[in-house]
Amino acid sequence: MKQLEVTAYVVTALGTAIPLWIVLSAFSQISPHSAKLVVHILDVPPLVPRVLFVLSGIGAAALPNAAWTLQGRLYWALWSVTLTLVVCSATLLSPSKPCLTMPCLTIVGPALLYALRELVLKEIDSVVWCRAQCMATAGASSLSMLAWITWIAVGFPGRERWFDWPPEFGDLYLQGRISWKFSFILWSSAPGCSVLLALLAVVYWVRLTYLSLHTEDDRNAFIGTSVKQLLGCLVAVAMTVWIGASLSITAEREDMRDETIFMACMAFLGLGLWMRRTYGEKAVFAVVGQSSAANEALAILESSWVKAFILMVGAVPLLVYAATYGLYSRLRGSPKPWPLIETLGGWHWTDVIVKALWLIVLYVFLFVAMGKATIVVLAVTNETISSWPVMAVSLAVFLVALALFMFPSTPGGPIYVLMGVVIVHSAESQGWSSEAAVAWATLVSFVMKLTFTAAAQKWIGEPMGKSDWVQQCIRIHTPYMRAVEQILQEETSVAKVALLVGGPDWPIAVLCGILELPVASVLWCVSPVLVQSVFPSVLAGALLYWQQWGNRHKDGDAHVEESGLAEVALVIAGFLQLAVGLIAALCVQETLEANFEQLSARRPQDEWLHKLDELDEARERRTIRLTSWEALPNTLRTLVVDPWPSFSPWVGWLWPSRPSRQWAWASTTPSSRSRRHPRRLVRQHPC
Repeated sequence: MKQLEVTAYVVTALGTAIPLWIVLSAFSQISPHSAKLVVHILDVPPLVPRVLFVLSGIGAAALPNAAWTLQGRLYWALWSVTLTLVVCSATLLSPSKPCLTMPCLTIVGPALLYALRELVLKEIDSVVWCRAQCMATAGASSLSMLAWITWIAVGFPGRERWFDWPPEFGDLYLQGRISWKFSFILWSSAPGCSVLLALLAVVYWVRLTYLSLHTEDDRNAFIGTSVKQLLGCLVAVAMTVWIGASLSITAEREDMRDETIFMACMAFLGLGLWMRRTYGEKAVFAVVGQSSAANEALAILESSWVKAFILMVGAVPLLVYAATYGLYSRLRGSPKPWPLIETLGGWHWTDVIVKALWLIVLYVFLFVAMGKATIVVLAVTNETISSWPVMAVSLAVFLVALALFMFPSTPGGPIYVLMGVVIVHSAESQGWSSEAAVAWATLVSFVMKLTFTAAAQKWIGEPMGKSDWVQQCIRIHTPYMRAVEQILQEETSVAKVALLVGGPDWPIAVLCGILELPVASVLWCVSPVLVQSVFPSVLAGALLYWQQWGNRHKDGDAHVEESGLAEVALVIAGFLQLAVGLIAALCVQETLEANFEQLSARRPQDEWLHKLDELDEARERRTIRLTSWEALPNTLRTLVVDPWPSFSPWVGWLWPSRPSRQWAWASTTPSSRSRRHPRRLVRQHPC
């Protein structure tokens, strides 16, 4: 037994460390050989990695279901081919899709250990194996982070700042052969692998603790607790990275928010598959059934709008999955339908496809078109008012920011950062001290936030609250929204402050107006946003101004750029936003769990909403019967499906792309007016 334990520790340590060492040697700026490999990858025709990616997707779709029918060598042969295709496609896709490469290559070690465990080391006890995996991944994570910190501390010849790239990668970027995004991923690959391995270590620890429990009640209780903690951990990491990506967009730094969302979705999918394999479907559904909040979440997931969202973001993987099942069923006769195929077969496809098209149109309008328009407005504002007096600049920025806040898709952080850049520059150019300029910019931003909250509540929320359609759309009579309403109607509490400060700006302010809450109470509970978001973001904007445009401190010391304080301020602002948002989510969940019977009971004033829901359900059933996919003629089927290729985001994802220089609101500065005009942004950064 002792020999088997030693074998487990040695095998897991080597199986995790060796693939990680290979990945960092090939795809990290720490390695002196990575630039040569990148040059060779760039010479590969772009169509080859796309084909390999599609083939690996087909294999990955077939693997979970082929385990039922394929036995022994056939299954593991398919498994080996799929893993090889994943590694090859991820490697060759690295210049265009670097955020896909590093996670795929990092999990090669654990994947190989899984196969080795199933084929050779079955006699090792599960508890011993999980403990060995947990220790191996935690150790590899620590070594990866230690190697990166050592590289940052020691540096390399010619480095001026701690975040500079080696000359080889700088030359490739300046030549236009690689994108900024690819270079940044290679620079941060070691800490990225460290974070991913740390999450795997947590997963292994959860599995180890679960196996160590003996009674069924203890295991069920542990499943619920561990799932909440893992989801919270993933949400924390994803939101921190997303907020950092949102606040850090400049002319030199590309937008990585979509990649963050993609990786988060893949992490949630992987967590779901892991839960299914580790605990089993019956145990998971038994635990979910005991949670009122989970039951409400499952009820929301049954909505056709949620199905439309799933189709919108996963059209190509679902198509590959269905095509794989069709091919497999032809080769194997008529096997039992795969679980996902059975689920998809119960969807009303006409309704789902039409709603998915509407979601794509809304996404293009709100996030793409309005996002570009916001960048243009901010750049034009920065360019136009740079020479005005500080009070005129403050008023102009106040009005522009207030107008932008009135759009639902406008994030607050970048607006505060811009106000810090513009107002601090104007104040310092007229002789203000740095401290006074930052304080004045913070005050203007804070007053703007309070003005927006009151204006959105009175001018948007209250008129919308008188509309029956609006109240039905926001589902004000459902347990979830009643829990939010109960928190917002409190006088002053931690839950109310967290919800008002940590929630999205426009929806929360408008909801307060729909609920007809007192403005003074709302503004009082919103006021902590001064410390939580406004001041850190304004300070980050001021630091970005000092860093990027060469201004020194008042005492004439070294540039702020040498210490990277702007990045630190951005991280602090993102972390505070995330922390308060998580507290708000936990408060809503606790309120729902504690008062579920009261919140789920019908209120007399909501009877008309329940009757409207019943009428809508009857109308939806009639519509489903009349517009079922099988009943539609081919002409209507073509009209429904035909626009999809033009809108689907996966079309652009799979199409080869070239690295390009992107623009952001900070691209136009007072010192660059003669070189570039902000209106060129429309041509340089197309939708």
